[in-house]
Amino acid sequence: MSFQTDIEAITGSISSYTTEADSYLTEGVKFIVKYIMNNEEVEPRLTTTTNLNTSGATLPLENVMKVCSVTRNDSARSRICDEIDARERHDLNDANSIYYTSKFDPKYYVLNNALHVYPTPTDAQPAAVEHITPAVSVSRSTSTIANLPSEFYRGVVLYASQQMLRKFLNVKNATLTNLTTGLGSINPPSSDNLISTIIYNGPDNADVGNGASATTVSNEFNEANVSYQGNLRAELDKAQRDLQANIADARNDLAAAQATAQLATTVSVQNQAEKSQRKIRNALSEMQALMATNQSNVQKYQADLQKYGAEVQEAIQDYTLNFQEVVQDYNWLAQQHQIVSQDLVLFLQPYVKLGAKNEVTTND
Repeated sequence: MSFQTDIEAITGSISSYTTEADSYLTEGVKFIVKYIMNNEEVEPRLTTTTNLNTSGATLPLENVMKVCSVTRNDSARSRICDEIDARERHDLNDANSIYYTSKFDPKYYVLNNALHVYPTPTDAQPAAVEHITPAVSVSRSTSTIANLPSEFYRGVVLYASQQMLRKFLNVKNATLTNLTTGLGSINPPSSDNLISTIIYNGPDNADVGNGASATTVSNEFNEANVSYQGNLRAELDKAQRDLQANIADARNDLAAAQATAQLATTVSVQNQAEKSQRKIRNALSEMQALMATNQSNVQKYQADLQKYGAEVQEAIQDYTLNFQEVVQDYNWLAQQHQIVSQDLVLFLQPYVKLGAKNEVTTND
């Protein structure tokens, strides 16, 4: 199986974070090696040997975690090199210095992050450096790691899984922070001009003859600026009652005008009565149409209001479900991260001596 398969068995799919997975695996190798390389039984299993000679007399240490031993050949045998401070290197070939040395007592020192051997190695008298250098890159698609026994692969997978779970937790936290209800895109229906108004003043006050006059109606239908606040039906009922009262008054005026016309003795009075009748009929027609329009407007508003309420409830329900899903995923990831962290500690314990400088803890 590949390392990706091993990680996904712990974290779930990592297909969206393959670059991170490779990085976490490489970091994991360094992390594991750091804690096991000081174990005397494990150290020899981690070392590799680099030979230094004329073409390559120094060893770069950028990726070296530990230098285990350095030897130099004197043409007859290999001799162990002692490490010295780099500041002493100028005295190594000074015959008058106490630090003077020869191929029979070779030294090595570190300068500019590179290992130097003295006397300088040659093809005839090479040096050998045993060191621990973890793999500089590990691919999730492979199942082997250079310079690391397979016994320790599990630790690398646990470390990579731990870091991947932390990545997932950060992503879930960002998702939770950016989660919105969607209510901002839902607009309530407008109640402006929902109920129209009308003023009915009755027929003109005009003398229609014989001392008789038409009834003057001055009942005014007050303007209703209605907004929906839970009493829409009451406002509509009041407006409709006022219109009904105006219609009744208009019908009374019409009857009075008709009676006046029958009593009229002149053509001018008849014409005035007919004019009043036409005005009253027009007012009746307008008020009846207005009642129908108001009723229709309110019914449409109520339907729109119900639709708005349903959309709001749906948005809230969707937000709640999304919120619960993200929180549930976050809690699972947090629990899994804790389990993996504990497993990593348990994995390392057999290789790490208690009280050592690299003793592993649950916080690492």
